[in-house]
Amino acid sequence: MGKFDGKFVMESSQKVAPCMMALGMTEDMCKKMLDPKNEVTVTVSENSDGSFTSDSKHSLAPEFNSVVTFKIGETTTIEKPFPMTLTVTKKNENTWINRTEMGDKVMTTENVVHNYGMSIRGTVEGTGLSLTEEFKRVSPQVTGFYAFESEEGLYEISKLWAPQVELADFEKMKPDMALRIVEKSGGLCVDERSPLGSKVYSVKFDEEYEYSQPGKQATASIGFRHLFIEIKIQPDF
Repeated sequence: MGKFDGKFVMESSQKVAPCMMALGMTEDMCKKMLDPKNEVTVTVSENSDGSFTSDSKHSLAPEFNSVVTFKIGETTTIEKPFPMTLTVTKKNENTWINRTEMGDKVMTTENVVHNYGMSIRGTVEGTGLSLTEEFKRVSPQVTGFYAFESEEGLYEISKLWAPQVELADFEKMKPDMALRIVEKSGGLCVDERSPLGSKVYSVKFDEEYEYSQPGKQATASIGFRHLFIEIKIQPDF
């Protein structure tokens, strides 16, 4: 699952109508699209061939709905809801740049995913017009209970904390390993369970924290849906 995967619901927007009208939409179209009761959702999914599918829906204005499949760095032609071409490039792991051409007008948007959802900043070339849109990610949910299913390299890391554990014992423990995660604003509360014991702790996204077992210590930093761990072994006294 990529960082852009999920379902996003628009929570707020600013200065969208002038930009849309500059691209060719009428004032009536903009009013209907921007009706506060019109829920706008965007669902993004990564496909097996490396392409992405973006499904945009308007609850009260289905004529603006669109489904487009594209590959990063390639130009895609779209017919609905309006004829246009779309080129998506990757600025970094969290940011896509979308270049949309409608007739002789070009809009460029910067789409940034973060812990809360997605922020969009756009400009219409040659006009000085700009817009902002804020989306909340509503799925997939992070909060939940996670039963252990598979691993790679976990036994080697576990030996640093519990050198007495042999591989056969580790294999027996795996079915009883689990996590309960509750997503909080800016971080997670984790209830970790295993035959070696239980551990409850809270962490903030993108901030280093200490994770320790008797005689051993690790530092880690959690980004959105990704965990990076650097193991530092303390000397035994």
